[in-house]
Amino acid sequence: MRKYLLLLIVALLLLGAYFWKMKSDAKEFTPLLDQFYSDFINRDYPNTYKLYNFEPTTDPAEILTRQGSVAQSLINERNWYGKITGYKHTTTNWKGFEVRKATIKINIDIDIDMGNYEVKQYKDTLILVKKSGEWKIDRYHSGAPWNLP
Repeated sequence: MRKYLLLLIVALLLLGAYFWKMKSDAKEFTPLLDQFYSDFINRDYPNTYKLYNFEPTTDPAEILTRQGSVAQSLINERNWYGKITGYKHTTTNWKGFEVRKATIKINIDIDIDMGNYEVKQYKDTLILVKKSGEWKIDRYHSGAPWNLP
C-alpha cells in the first residue's frame, strides 16, 4: 500500500512540475506570440520574419533565402485570412527540451453577402524553440481558409 501511495505522490509531483514549467514558459513566449500576430495582422512582414529561428546556418545568403521564403509564405497566408478580428493563445504542448507547440485561435470576418459578415474561427500552430535564452518561431502552420477557384 505504501509503495502505491509513494508512486502516486511522485506522479503528482512530476505532473505539478510539468504544469508549472509550461506556465512559466508561456509567460516567457507570450510577448513573442503577441508581436508575431500584431505584425502579421498589420502586414509588417519585415518585422514578422525577424521573430523566426534561422539557425543552424550563419551563411548570410542562406539566411536571406530563408527569410524571403518565410516572408512570401506569410504574405500568402495573410492574404488568405482576409479580415482578422482577433486571436487567442489557447494551448501549449511540450514537444521536447526548449521546444513548445502553441495553438492560436484566429477570428476572421467573412463577407458572405455584400457587407453581411460572418465570424469564422481557424486554428494556427506555431512550433517555438528557445535559442540562447530567447524564444523564436521555428515553424508556423496556418489554419487559413484556402478558397481556391
